[in-house]
This record gives sequence, structure tokens and C-alpha cells, in this order.
Amino acid sequence: MKFGAYPKVGSFDGVAAFKRYLADNAIDIPCDDIVATGPGTPLAQPIEVLGRTIPNRFCVQPMEGWDGLADGNPSDNTIRRCISFARVSIPRERDGRLPSVPAKARS
Repeated sequence: MKFGAYPKVGSFDGVAAFKRYLADNAIDIPCDDIVATGPGTPLAQPIEVLGRTIPNRFCVQPMEGWDGLADGNPSDNTIRRCISFARVSIPRERDGRLPSVPAKARS
């Protein structure tokens, strides 16, 4: 399968369509019809992981799309994304040149 060639959760027209996709592809993942809210709900409950108690089930991913290889090195996809990000993110002078960095700002 091509990297990223899978439907994103947000592309489904509701929970029923997502559940249908799971069933059609024999993917065994539980999915509730609603997302419960409030302090007594499952996502608000603590969980123990590797001997440590985490106060709730929420996770924040600081970086999306930063995968790596088993040996800890970045994958080709990670390198490609970094280069692509750098190309569009670095502010340029009007003529396309990179701005000069003052000596004080260099590390």
C-alpha cells in the first residue's frame, strides 16, 4: 500500500460509514456510536501503563508524520517531509535568496 493511501477518519460520512469500512476490511477495532463526555466517561479515567498512572486517556502528538525505522533513524518519508517543509517554511528575500543570518544569531 502506498504511504498515506488509506482513508482518513475525517473523510467518513459519520460513524456508520466508519464502522462499515472497518467491517468491509475485517478490521477488528471497537467503535462507539457516540463520544461520551464528562468526568465519569472512559476517556477521563486514569490508566496504568508500565507501572505509571496516567490521569486520563488523552494523548497529544506534538508532531504528526514523524515516523522512524526500527534502529531509530528517520524513514525516507520523514526525510522527504522535512525537506519539503524546509522548502516552503524558510522565509526568503524577494528575489528568492535565503536571508543572511547575523553573526550574533549563529550558534
